[in-house]
Amino acid sequence: MRFTLTVFCLIMIALPLAAGQPTVREGGEVFPAKAEINGKSVPFRGGHLLEWWSLDVYTAAFYAPMDTKTYDELLDAKTPRRIVLRYHRSIDAEDIEKATRKGIKKNSNVDRRALEERLKKLYACYADVEEGDEYRIDYDPEARETSIYFNGELSCTIEGEDFAAAFFAIWTSTYALDSEMSESLTGMKQ
Repeated sequence: MRFTLTVFCLIMIALPLAAGQPTVREGGEVFPAKAEINGKSVPFRGGHLLEWWSLDVYTAAFYAPMDTKTYDELLDAKTPRRIVLRYHRSIDAEDIEKATRKGIKKNSNVDRRALEERLKKLYACYADVEEGDEYRIDYDPEARETSIYFNGELSCTIEGEDFAAAFFAIWTSTYALDSEMSESLTGMKQ
């Protein structure tokens, strides 16, 4: 299973290269230079290798329009965006949930009661990750929903621009869990 998953991940990385699509390198990983979200092309905005106690955890890639100049514009209901988290080690779903809870709690602008049921749905989507696994999170402003993909397969879709703003803020806001990562992903100073 691991061998098959590793081969799959290598193929997915190589496809854009073979197709001649532009790519970017971040934290030793290769990502497409653009993302397609509901037919809209969104450029790579920035990336970051998250480390914890000198261990590589994941490399994040963020896609959003370059003309968004503030965190509020990035998290606006009209802004398409994607974040890709490519993992470098095994992490239990429970630990991913704990980190998400911490990120949501850190943001004083979030009405956690209003998000409670949707956050439960999100946590039910989480799976244990292994090295090479990838989460992709897309916000589609036309549908006003966030889609979470695990290794290319849709895990769940959660409605609401308030949910999308709170969830993406974990990585791309002044309330981010890691301010250095937020600055690297967005190109904005905190």
